Amino acid sequence: MGFSKEHAQNGACSPRPKSKFLIRFVPRFAALCAFEEHAQNGAAVRSANPRVSGPFGGADGALCAFATRWAQTGSLRALCAGLVCSLLTGPAAAQYEPLKPMSDDTIRLARIRSHMSINLTGLPNYTCLQTIERSRRRARSRKFELYDTLRMEVALVSGKELFSWPGSGKFEDRDIHELVGSGTFGNGNFAIHSRSVFLSNAPTFQYDGVREEQGRKLFRYSYDVPQMLSGYRVRSGDKEAIVAYHGYFLADEESLDLVRLEVVTDEIPPALQIATTTSTMHYARVRIGSGEFLLPQSSLLTITDITGGESQNRIEFTGCRQYATESFVSFAEPSTVEPAAAAPPPQHIDVASGLLLELYLQTPVKFSGTAIGDPINALLGNNVRRDGKVVLPKGAVVKGRITGLSKTPGRNGEILNITLLFSEIEFQGGFGSLSAELVEVTPNALAGTRVAVWPRNPEQPGQGTLSLSGNRQELSKGYRMLWRTQTSYSGEKK
Repeated sequence: MGFSKEHAQNGACSPRPKSKFLIRFVPRFAALCAFEEHAQNGAAVRSANPRVSGPFGGADGALCAFATRWAQTGSLRALCAGLVCSLLTGPAAAQYEPLKPMSDDTIRLARIRSHMSINLTGLPNYTCLQTIERSRRRARSRKFELYDTLRMEVALVSGKELFSWPGSGKFEDRDIHELVGSGTFGNGNFAIHSRSVFLSNAPTFQYDGVREEQGRKLFRYSYDVPQMLSGYRVRSGDKEAIVAYHGYFLADEESLDLVRLEVVTDEIPPALQIATTTSTMHYARVRIGSGEFLLPQSSLLTITDITGGESQNRIEFTGCRQYATESFVSFAEPSTVEPAAAAPPPQHIDVASGLLLELYLQTPVKFSGTAIGDPINALLGNNVRRDGKVVLPKGAVVKGRITGLSKTPGRNGEILNITLLFSEIEFQGGFGSLSAELVEVTPNALAGTRVAVWPRNPEQPGQGTLSLSGNRQELSKGYRMLWRTQTSYSGEKK
C-alpha cells in the first residue's frame, strides 16, 4: 500500500503537518523505520501537548494524536498507530537515548577519507613503469620460484587504468588480458583499489587501534564490501565473477597519509578454481607535475587456487611522471639567416612478404635483468633486393620487443625460452612496419649452449621462440638470426 504527499493533504489529518517526518508517517509497518531514521537523525518535532513523554518529549503526544486520526480510516492504519504509540509512550520509549557525539575514531576516519579524497581527485593524469616478477609454488610448504618478469607502462587517465609496452608511445583502452596473454596478472593496484575504498560508499569500516612500524604510529581500520556493492572482478580462463572483498588500511598518525592498503576477495565461485586473492599496496609521496601525491610504490598480489597452489606477482612502480600532450612555444626573435635546405622527410614503405632478413641482435637477452616487454634492436646484415632493386639497405635498424621469457625444467637442467617479435624497420630515407617469422639461428655461436627454434605458432604471428640449454643461457650482442617477412596481422601484404 503506497502513501503519497497527495494522501497526506487529503486525509483525515487537518491541518496538514509541516514536519517531513509526519508527511512520511505512512499507514504501513514501514512507518516504524521512518520513525527510527527520524530519531537517529535527531530531528525535532515541536508540539504544545506536554502530556505524553517519550524520546522527543512533548512531541510524542502530537505524533500519537496524528497516528490515532489515521487509525480511524482502516484496520491496517489502526495497527500502525497502535504500534507507534506503544513505542512512544510504553516501556520501549525509555530505552531510547539522546543522540551521542561521534567517537574519536569515527571523526578520524572521516578526516582520513577526506584527506585521501583530496589526494585522489586532485591527481593529474600520470604514468609509471611497472616491473612485475611472477612466481609460483605448488604448496605453502615450498618456496616460490620465479618463472618470468614483465615490464609495462601503466597510466591513470580520467580515472581509468591503461597499459602499454615500454617505448610504444601510446596507451590503448583494452583489457590487460589481451596485452599480456598468459600467466597470472591483475589490475587495480595502481589506482582503482584505493578509489573503491576511499571514494565510494560501498565499504563499512571498523577501527582496529594503533600499531607502530619503523618508529611510526599508524591507525588501522578494517573494512568490508558486500558482493552486491562490489565491482571487483575475478577471472580465470574464460570464466569470471564479481565478488565481495574485505581488508584493512594503515594511515599515518600525524599526516593521515595512507601507508598500506590490503584487499582480500571473498566467496569466489568454485567454477573459477580460485580459493582467494590478496593484494597489498604500499604508498609514499611522489612528485607529479607541480605537486606531491600519494602513489603506490610497490604491490604484492597472491592468488591461491583450490588445490593449495599459489601464484604471486611482486610489482614495483618507478619513473612516475605526468601524462599529458606537450607543446613547444618559442619566444625568440625570428632569424634573418636563410635556413639550410631541410632533408626530405623519411618515406613510409610497404615491406613485402617472403624477404629474408639476416639480423644481428644489438640488445643482449638473458633471464636476469631482462623482462617481457623490454624493447630490442637488431641490425640488418644484408642488402635485401626485390626484382633486382635494393628495398631494404644493409645497416637498417629493426625494432621489436621481448614477448616471452621463462624457464622450464629439462633433462639436464633448466631451459631458457625466449620469444622475440620484430615489428618495425628504419633506415635513412625510409621506415615501415613488418611482420616476420624466425627461420634459423647460428647453433654454434654460443659456446656450451644448445639452441632450438620452435615451429611457427599460428596463435603468435610475427614471433619467434628459441630454447637455450647448457652453460650459457643468453643471447649476446651480435647473435645472428635469419627471419622471413610474412603477411601482416591484418592480412595485408607487406
